[in-house]
Amino acid sequence: GRHMRTSQALLDAVQKLQGDKSGDGLARSVCETALDVSGARGASLIRWDPEGETGEIDFATEGTGLPFPAAIEPSSVVAEACRTASLQVLEDARALAAGQSLLGVARLIGEPGAVAILPLLKKGRVLGALVLETEAVGGLTLEDTRPLGVLGAVVAGSLELAWSYAEVDRRSRTDALTGLYNRMHFGEQLQRTLIEADRYNHPVSLVLVD
Repeated sequence: GRHMRTSQALLDAVQKLQGDKSGDGLARSVCETALDVSGARGASLIRWDPEGETGEIDFATEGTGLPFPAAIEPSSVVAEACRTASLQVLEDARALAAGQSLLGVARLIGEPGAVAILPLLKKGRVLGALVLETEAVGGLTLEDTRPLGVLGAVVAGSLELAWSYAEVDRRSRTDALTGLYNRMHFGEQLQRTLIEADRYNHPVSLVLVD
C-alpha cells in the first residue's frame, strides 16, 4: 500500500512539474511532492554553485521555519553534501545542534529530529540538494529516500533550465560592475507602480537624484 501511494505521488509530481514553467512554481512543486512521498514535516530546495562552492535556499516549505532566499554556511552539513555529491540520512540530527550546523541559517522553529539530504545531479554536476526534515528522531531512513531519487532524476533537468533562465534574467536587470538594478528594471517597476496607483487611486512620488 505504501509503495502504491509513493508511485501515485511520483506520477502526480510529473504532471505538476510539467505545468510549472517558472522557477518559483517548480521549486514549490518539488518540495511539496517530496513531502507527499516521504511524510516529512518540511522540505527545502538548495541551489548550488559548484564553481564558487556556494549555496542558497531557493525555496522552503512552512514546516522548516526557514527564510528564503538565504545563503547557507559553506561549512554546513548541507554544503558538504553538495560539495561531495553524497546522500546523507541523519536519523538522529540532534547532535548537529551542538556541533556542525545543518544549514547555518536561523529558523523560526526547533531543529529537526531527523534529516535527509539528497544531492540533485545532472551529468555528474551537482545542481543543488533536496533537504527533508522530520520532528521525530528516526522519522527518516535510507529506505524512505529511495523514491525521492526518482524525483530528483525527473526534476534535475527542469531545475537547471529554470535556474539558468533566472540567472540570465537577473543579469539583464543589473549592472555587472556594481550589482545595482539598471534602467530596464527601473522602467518595469515604475510602470507597475503607476498601474497600481491608478487602480487604487493612490498618489505616486518620483525622486531623481544625480
